[in-house]
Amino acid sequence: AASAYVIGRGATLCLAQEAAIKLKELCGLHAEAISAAEVMHGPKALAGGRLPVLGLAAGEAGGGVAEACAALEELGSPVVLARAPEEDGFFGLLRLLGSLYPAAAALAVARGLDPDRPRALTKVTKTS
Repeated sequence: AASAYVIGRGATLCLAQEAAIKLKELCGLHAEAISAAEVMHGPKALAGGRLPVLGLAAGEAGGGVAEACAALEELGSPVVLARAPEEDGFFGLLRLLGSLYPAAAALAVARGLDPDRPRALTKVTKTS
């Protein structure tokens, strides 16, 4: 795949943004973080076998993420739904976040890339 959606909602939207950045940096994959509510409008038109989806579900908004993932899967996208148990609260979010890094590194290796030496990565950026 050349692109992917990373879907979140509520507390997991910022996790989706972090996951999308890691997929870009480590895997050379164009990844777009998007809200579960947003994706169900025009962006779902891109769904299909060439657009994998990673859903990050937690808390009250987790049901919306699961529903969006199911709809995209029905349209042909391969979907992975990662869910933090509701009873884990904030710690579930931390575990969900922590699981993203080794998953992105493993995907980079599977794509023939070295996750310890991402292409064109600059650790420090200068701003003015």
